[in-house]
Amino acid sequence: MRKAEQYLLTLTVLLITARVSLSAQTSGERGDFAFSRTETTVPADDKIEGLDRWAFRINALELLCTVPNINVEFDLSSSPFNRWSLGLTAKYNWNTTHSVPPPLVFNMFEIRPEFRRWYRLSPKEGRSSAANERVFFVGGYIHGGTYSIKPGTYGIQGPLLGAGALWGYEFPLYTYRHFSIDFELGFAAGLGVTSYTAYSLNRSGSDYIRVPERSKGLHLCPFPIVSELRACFVFRSLSVREKYKKVDAKKLILRQERDEAKRLEAERRKEIKAEKKALRQQRRALRNADVEQKGKRK
Repeated sequence: MRKAEQYLLTLTVLLITARVSLSAQTSGERGDFAFSRTETTVPADDKIEGLDRWAFRINALELLCTVPNINVEFDLSSSPFNRWSLGLTAKYNWNTTHSVPPPLVFNMFEIRPEFRRWYRLSPKEGRSSAANERVFFVGGYIHGGTYSIKPGTYGIQGPLLGAGALWGYEFPLYTYRHFSIDFELGFAAGLGVTSYTAYSLNRSGSDYIRVPERSKGLHLCPFPIVSELRACFVFRSLSVREKYKKVDAKKLILRQERDEAKRLEAERRKEIKAEKKALRQQRRALRNADVEQKGKRK
């Protein structure tokens, strides 16, 4: 009876050893196959062509300050998963007249090239559909122009050149067929180089005079300043609801395949580890059986 048990344990150990070796070999082959797979059947991505890649913005806050403005933006790719765009903003308001005493002046001319990187939040249960349709952006800009600002007794005027970063988000506001209006909120801030001449009204209030002691030569602003606040109406042929999508379907499938291959590989390694543990226990049982057998013989 003891010999039969010993033979049975030996046979079990041999079977487990063979299985461990076969599992390790199969694991390597399957893992290589899973990671080398590149062909995936996915529907072709839709293309965004023509006017669908353009956007036109008007900043309502600057219109309230009597500064006409327009921004034109163009997507760098025709893919709905594109994340990059280039834009150009132009503002012009000069020689405006104000009847509020003391006379106020807010004149400006500016050209502002910019780029944006768009991104979405991951869809989340419980979040409203409007929140899931928001599209956020970060980017950078450079700008140059001239200004003349007089909020009170004294005013300043001069050229300005600067650069900085911008941030904000957009969401759909209205859509009808091939026309949509989105709304954008955001701001831009950065550093600037400027020189200005100070001025004020003369005593009679009929003309402006220079104030040299308040003027300043070319200098760098010592701290970042908010260069623009945005509350824009965005006119598009294709709303942001259909653009700047979160993940490319093909890339998502390939990523899921890689994750699945990693999961299977982890499970196989766990099985091999458990089988090796069982093998050690069987060998330990065989040694204990041999010791008992030898003890009985003595």
